[in-house]
Amino acid sequence: MELDELAVGVIAKELAKAIPAYLEKANMSIAIIDTGTISEVLGNQIYKVKVEGTVYTVPSAVSDTYSVKQKVLVMQPLNNRRKKYIIGRAV
Repeated sequence: MELDELAVGVIAKELAKAIPAYLEKANMSIAIIDTGTISEVLGNQIYKVKVEGTVYTVPSAVSDTYSVKQKVLVMQPLNNRRKKYIIGRAV
């Protein structure tokens, strides 16, 4: 019985290490969509967009044009903050 308990303990410790690492990888592989507000139009389909209190320079992935104070949807692929882009108007 001691050997069984020892084995269960070892497995539990390894799972405790593996699960957070797996979840972190899973979160890195998803796209996040936020609502932002256009704060400045820079031209050439590039905008300054305020998302969750921070202003980002963001290109538009669609041919729509936007104006200051307009709400837009901003996608962040693979949880990469540096690769945000506008995917459309927010409703």
